[in-house]
Amino acid sequence: MPARLLTILFIAVAGLAFGQLPNKVKALEGAWEYKNGSGFEIWRINGDILEGESYRYTRLRDSIHGEDMTIKTVNNVLVHSIQQYSIDADSSDIATKKMIFIGGKRKMKFINSEARVPYSITYRFGFLNRKKLKVFIQHGSESKKTKIVLEKVKA
Repeated sequence: MPARLLTILFIAVAGLAFGQLPNKVKALEGAWEYKNGSGFEIWRINGDILEGESYRYTRLRDSIHGEDMTIKTVNNVLVHSIQQYSIDADSSDIATKKMIFIGGKRKMKFINSEARVPYSITYRFGFLNRKKLKVFIQHGSESKKTKIVLEKVKA
């Protein structure tokens, strides 16, 4: 009887761990500021989903909400979605653009599933330094990557 109970308990725990985020993804949680001072990002874990928001500074140092982002595990694969917001200068209308990127099981390299610009986004932490984050954005499959450096804001 105890062996059956242990087997059932083991299966239940393994089932709960199936949809969880990898530790690399969880390390994104917190506030990050762009090294060039143009804005910041805030990432929060909400259950099994990592939710983020991106803000840009105006010339007057006001912040404007630019993106909503999520990273989650779907069928053992990381999926990164981005909802971009932009304001039309002529009409003051807010335009939105949604992009979905597919990653691997643990790597934080995401390829655009609809083959639109940008082609890929890769997140890399500094070597032995989890307070420095490099984001590489590639606009085409053969184009050069653009590097954005973020530093974790002290709480």
